[in-house]
Amino acid sequence: LKNGRIHFYKVADRLTGSQVIAPGTWHHYAITRAGNALKLFVDGVQDVAATATPFTGTMWVYFLGEGLIPGKLGGALDELRVWNHARSAALLQQFKGLRINPASTGLSAYWAFDEDPAQQAVSDASANGRNGVRGASSSAGADDPQLFATTGPQQFACPRWGMLELTALLQGPYQQATGLMKDDMRAAGLVPLAEPYTDLGFDRAGISGEFTVPGMLSITGPNAIVDWVLVELRAASDPTNILYTTAALLQRDGDVVAADGSWPLQVPVEQPTYHVAVRHRNHFGAMTALPMAFGTAPVVVDLTSTGQACFGTNARYNASGVLLLWAGNTILDPDLKYVGSMNDRDPILIAIGGTVPTAVVAGYSQNDTNLDGLIKYTGASNDRDPILQNIGGSIPTAVRQEQLP
Repeated sequence: LKNGRIHFYKVADRLTGSQVIAPGTWHHYAITRAGNALKLFVDGVQDVAATATPFTGTMWVYFLGEGLIPGKLGGALDELRVWNHARSAALLQQFKGLRINPASTGLSAYWAFDEDPAQQAVSDASANGRNGVRGASSSAGADDPQLFATTGPQQFACPRWGMLELTALLQGPYQQATGLMKDDMRAAGLVPLAEPYTDLGFDRAGISGEFTVPGMLSITGPNAIVDWVLVELRAASDPTNILYTTAALLQRDGDVVAADGSWPLQVPVEQPTYHVAVRHRNHFGAMTALPMAFGTAPVVVDLTSTGQACFGTNARYNASGVLLLWAGNTILDPDLKYVGSMNDRDPILIAIGGTVPTAVVAGYSQNDTNLDGLIKYTGASNDRDPILQNIGGSIPTAVRQEQLP
């Protein structure tokens, strides 16, 4: 620090931030170097830049919080990362308040400082093993920097990453003979590259606007993509409180993978337990009945299994022992209705023109309840019949309610 501002120097290179650091407040600082371009980012936003002298040597980290010039940092450090490339502004903004995946490509060193306060060693969480010690030696000293928690036991400035092995099946495209869902929309080129939930008005917490790449939608077989889903982490004490959401991709076999295809899902966790919920744009969502504990091992939530208890009553459709998310919810509300105000049948007729019930319209639509890429009001594989069947099949005025708090 220099005059209350972050200061970076290496021989002739100098870079001093323009912002005075407010005491008692956590900030994210990043210095990037691409060629001779040196940049300082504060909380994910570029602050200052400079032209640096050529550098072709090896960077060594000898001390953290203390330099060659006498004096020590009068503050705290957390989540210190060294990369072998210049991180983009977009990535710095996205991950400024999150812990990073220790297996991230290009991560040279990662000191999260999550050790037990009695532990002298400081571990490098990356695969490179650049471990250190807290203080001048491996033996405890009176002037050693102290570890401290900011929000409860072993919680520090940033959330940590939890792993979620999540499985779910949608009733609309499910085929009991194969145990897989159909991927007709993907085959027809209808699944969008960008997540649809923000534009549809679903509640989001955290980042939004996830997108995938065309290669993900060219995969065939059991891992082919069926559609986007919305994954939620809800507060253990109040599951109406959505703390984090991420849009993910649902495969034919029910695996929920990240937009880049990685599995298990990685989610930032700040609390020890969460309710996990999955939602879909025209199927009812479902949520775990009990909070799930996020530790070091992946959390397994299989919404297709009778062994996974869910919130509410009959939260999923039972297809001979395989549990599916209820289909037919063409309107974003918690009710599945065949007749009456705000029913889910009328939008289907309106979508095909409103006058000729035998008309068929192709497209990516909430009115396509079986996800075959076609909106049909009558005939084989129409989108109206699942609504009547799911409210009981005989009393058209019956209403089924989504089992989410």
